[in-house]
Amino acid sequence: MTLFSYRAINEDSKEVQGSIEAENLDAASSALVDLHLEPIEINEAMRLRKPAPAPTDQPLLKTAYAFEGSGKDGAVRKGTIQAATKRQAFDRIRHDQNLTLTMLTPLGVPPAQPDPDLAVWQSSSPAAPKAAPQQSAPAWNAVKDVPAKPARP
Repeated sequence: MTLFSYRAINEDSKEVQGSIEAENLDAASSALVDLHLEPIEINEAMRLRKPAPAPTDQPLLKTAYAFEGSGKDGAVRKGTIQAATKRQAFDRIRHDQNLTLTMLTPLGVPPAQPDPDLAVWQSSSPAAPKAAPQQSAPAWNAVKDVPAKPARP
């Protein structure tokens, strides 16, 4: 296997860079396209003879995750990210893009609705963007057609 470094454009038209293992340049390019990335530049970084032993607490392989979320401005953003675990992908997206995620799943796997991991992680994440308070419509009194008095606590 050979390690290739790349620069590419993601689905949000942003330039990203990283590295990917593949048998050859064509296989690396094809793998990037499979990750919904448009390659700009791919270079051979090094030939891998034997993988170094991985620490026992971290997986050796990275998984491509698809994500969708909204920023503080309310704009919906979609993309892909490579990470060893779903939690690492979540943390990187929150730190780098400050999104409130609505979906984070390995590529090719249907997303769980609702995603229990996202609900727990976002509620405990200190970087969670503050949502604007929602205004509720006034309750109407069906008899007199006037606003009902709010209940006292």
